[in-house]
Amino acid sequence: MNVQMFMEGVAKELTVLLAFLTLCVTRGQETPSAHGLCSSGMNVFSSDGVYIEPIAKSSVRLHKLHKTFEDGHILSFEMNATSPNGVVFYMASKHQNPSKSEFIALEIVDSYFRYHIKCSHLNAMLTVPRIVANDAQFHKISFQRTRTRGRLTIDGRHFFKNFRVECKGFRSMIFGGLLPEDRTHTDPLQKYESHFEGCIRNLDTSTGVLDEPRYHAVSQCHNT
Repeated sequence: MNVQMFMEGVAKELTVLLAFLTLCVTRGQETPSAHGLCSSGMNVFSSDGVYIEPIAKSSVRLHKLHKTFEDGHILSFEMNATSPNGVVFYMASKHQNPSKSEFIALEIVDSYFRYHIKCSHLNAMLTVPRIVANDAQFHKISFQRTRTRGRLTIDGRHFFKNFRVECKGFRSMIFGGLLPEDRTHTDPLQKYESHFEGCIRNLDTSTGVLDEPRYHAVSQCHNT
């Protein structure tokens, strides 16, 4: 990346951030807090949902699951996307040696969903056919663990249910982007420059959560 491209990227993020902060003030919402920008009133579990902005750190984190996401648990949510690339969600279990860290993720790559598994026994990137992710429509996503299997369901259609997923130790979930502290543990998720942008709503996880989600640089979904 040359200097001009870098500066253009910084300028774009600053423009979006300024507009975002103006929106916070206009709506009477809080400015930066311990849980992120303009987070007052945000609820990713509701039908209003949360809009992930085109800002590098815009994200929602369920940082304390009541139970570890393993056998028998299910995650579900609805999302739409306006960006052709980005990380929709991921779960990671960190190891002192980053090369041994494990994760499960759903990405958008060139407008199509990609299911990414990196476990001790398997490293697979599987593209979901025929469903365009950033078509401005809401898509129903669910991911279920059943013993050593992981079943991804999009709009009622099952994908890759026969792939073994034996990763363990998932105690948090992140939606909308990679946290800086997770980058070395989730390589090669971040192989493109654009950030996920779009709405995530009606989120539910059978694990339960022990604390409120952490919202950073998000707003309420538009025209939901």
